[in-house]
Amino acid sequence: MTKNLIMRIFVIFSLILFCINYSLSVENFSYSNVDSKVIDDLRVNEWTPVIVRLNDNSGIYYTLNIKENREIYKQKAKYFNEVEDNILSILSEEEFVLKFKFSIINQFSGYITKEGLKKLVHNSQVRYINSDYLKGSGFLDDSIPLINTDKVWQSTIDGNNITGISQTVCIIDSGINDSHPAFLDPNKILN
Repeated sequence: MTKNLIMRIFVIFSLILFCINYSLSVENFSYSNVDSKVIDDLRVNEWTPVIVRLNDNSGIYYTLNIKENREIYKQKAKYFNEVEDNILSILSEEEFVLKFKFSIINQFSGYITKEGLKKLVHNSQVRYINSDYLKGSGFLDDSIPLINTDKVWQSTIDGNNITGISQTVCIIDSGINDSHPAFLDPNKILN
């Protein structure tokens, strides 16, 4: 009788541990290749915007020759387009909605659910999953430490401070993606 009672207690205890472990794995998931903002947002929302960065397993490398690099770029773009299509084919529309496929870099963006995230985190072609939320004010004073400009300003060469005085900088900007959620407010876009 005592042996039977101990066995029942053991089975009940094992079931309780299993249920606790299962509930924790479903709701309190975390992954090393996922931005914590993505996980936090999925705890309270069904969908969250993400940027999925891919590993570069192409074996295609740029050279010092500009003309060769044009062809290499085309090869890399073709490779990543195929990888993106392969990854997107495992996700249903209930798990991931594609927003944009980048042609220059190895990533794509969209909206993802917990189920979609769980499929992507274990895919060997996925390097990292970032949140695609724009947070913060976007003022220069805020961005300087984020890109380590303050450290560069302290740099010297042969005792001379690198200031950029008398230097010309050219910025080529292709514009903005006006369908991005950050720009849905018409007051944020100037004509």
